[in-house]
Amino acid sequence: MSAAVLPWIYTGIAICLGSIGHILLKLNAVTSKRIYMLLAIMFFISVPALSFMALRDLTIAQVYLCTALIPIITTFGAWLVIKEVITKHHLIGLVFITVGTFLYLYPSLTPVGV
Repeated sequence: MSAAVLPWIYTGIAICLGSIGHILLKLNAVTSKRIYMLLAIMFFISVPALSFMALRDLTIAQVYLCTALIPIITTFGAWLVIKEVITKHHLIGLVFITVGTFLYLYPSLTPVGV
């Protein structure tokens, strides 16, 4: 595996764990089971550590902007796990987040000279 890919993997795992943490917090609120709260805290603690490892090779702008993807994963994860309703307004907002994130990150993802 290329060393250039590893920071992006750390960032992706951090995004997923952050989303799972949000879903676990919602589960805690709905069910009042403390295990969900404890798991959410563990997931949230791991996110900065993974982000720090990614920051060794990526810029702060790249890592921070990638965290804008957390609401997208959280929305669809909550829909799958706890049957949250996704409205048309949610989808429109998620499209704007996605397009904005990729428009900003695209230059840093393409090789020089392309």
